[in-house]
Amino acid sequence: MTKLCLEGIEKSYIKNNSSKNKSEDDFRIQIDELLINEGEFFGIVGPSGCGKTTLLKIVAGLQEINKGEVIIDGNNITKISAENRNISMVFQQPLLFPHMTVEENVTFGLKMKKIDKTERKKRAKQILESVGLNGYLYRYPSELSGGQKQRVAIARAIAYKPEVLLMDEPFSSLDPALREDMRNLILKLHSKYKMTTIFVTHDREDAFTLFDRMAIMRGGEILQIGSPKEIYENPLTKYIAGFMGYKNIFQGHINVNEFVGKNVKFKLPNQNYLKNKSIYGYIVIPSESLEVNLVEKNNQNIKKMHQIESKDYYAFLGILEEVNYNQGLLYLKIKYNSEEIFITQKNKFSEDLKIGQNILVEYMPEKIHFIEKKVRG
Repeated sequence: MTKLCLEGIEKSYIKNNSSKNKSEDDFRIQIDELLINEGEFFGIVGPSGCGKTTLLKIVAGLQEINKGEVIIDGNNITKISAENRNISMVFQQPLLFPHMTVEENVTFGLKMKKIDKTERKKRAKQILESVGLNGYLYRYPSELSGGQKQRVAIARAIAYKPEVLLMDEPFSSLDPALREDMRNLILKLHSKYKMTTIFVTHDREDAFTLFDRMAIMRGGEILQIGSPKEIYENPLTKYIAGFMGYKNIFQGHINVNEFVGKNVKFKLPNQNYLKNKSIYGYIVIPSESLEVNLVEKNNQNIKKMHQIESKDYYAFLGILEEVNYNQGLLYLKIKYNSEEIFITQKNKFSEDLKIGQNILVEYMPEKIHFIEKKVRG
């Protein structure tokens, strides 16, 4: 069941009124349609300045639009003010009232809604226990750490029992260890309260850890919607592939059984439908789908090197340029002709690899993705 629907959304504004060339500073959000399901954990992902936060503010009623409709549960709320929308928002900074206790901060919105005092206190105690702050009711923000302050802000948003919970990069000011703790907390809370949640971030780790589905944004537009797995495995454009973490992106053309780029060549399974045609565009190769082996002067490896020319053995020779070890994984950079190839694999070597040594790289052709492709012929 659809919980939130954005239709034909347009919002234009000028970033810099003093600029002589207005076209350089004008910015526009344009969303033809965005549907978010009941109870879904939905992410809006993209770089700074792409319109993520503006879109969140449009949903919250904090930003007027030039055109379009915001619909919740079939009800058009476009012209309803922010305070009258049953929507809560957690910002990058906790924005707690310094003169109020934790309990008073959490119950502030409930008080404004004239919720009974006994009920307010009951909700505050329950929610604070859910966010791991049992016993912090009477502390003030100055007595809390950054992570604890953000937990209070989240508790305040949940206590309101909103129809939609909005989160605008709430982990951005936290260190990596705290970010991981907060991700786990948010997942636990979402599982418990089943609230429709829209979470804005530029962090890929947030995306892969948290979201059921997500939208990739750039320049005020949505480029692709899907689960993190779907988008990672089938990026529609070179930009999306790069944003999702791909480093092995090459431009060239595909004939019947090979991809040929400027400085690289990869064999592919025979594609008979391309008998008199070529595909031009980009390929992306996941770094984790490649595997390196040492090239040594023994019969086995010499035989393997000769196999590279056979049609059923997918490999190429390169030179090791960089190697880093982290928690059982090797992160390698290989020079293939004049191109750089990045590889992530489990460490299977008994001795340290040496920069400059010859490397045999095996790849799985079925893991190669074709993007922005055009068939000619």
